[in-house]
Amino acid sequence: MLISETLSASDFSRILSVPSVSTKLDRWVGDFEGDGGLTVMAKIENATAFLADRADVLRPVLSKGDLQLFISWSPAPSQDGIGFSVTEVAVLADLGGRILLDTHVDEVDGDLPSLSN
Repeated sequence: MLISETLSASDFSRILSVPSVSTKLDRWVGDFEGDGGLTVMAKIENATAFLADRADVLRPVLSKGDLQLFISWSPAPSQDGIGFSVTEVAVLADLGGRILLDTHVDEVDGDLPSLSN
């Protein structure tokens, strides 16, 4: 999902020449699933390749820090971490973009470890 403080979902659709796959929020949502069953890291690779291909049309309309690549995911035994390649980070940096991770974690034995210690 792409989020912007200044661009709406319809703005993104017009600029990218690709409609959002969801109209529930004023956020542009892309289909980076491919044929389905992809890992979250493969979806991130698809999303950043999509952005890289359209960087020339995005760069002029984005202000620094305005673009957020929103990633919602749940850790699982086969997918317990997320990594970003140098290329993926460079694409977002070139666009002045940020990564926003929304991680859904189930409780384990009723107690979650604290990450603040």
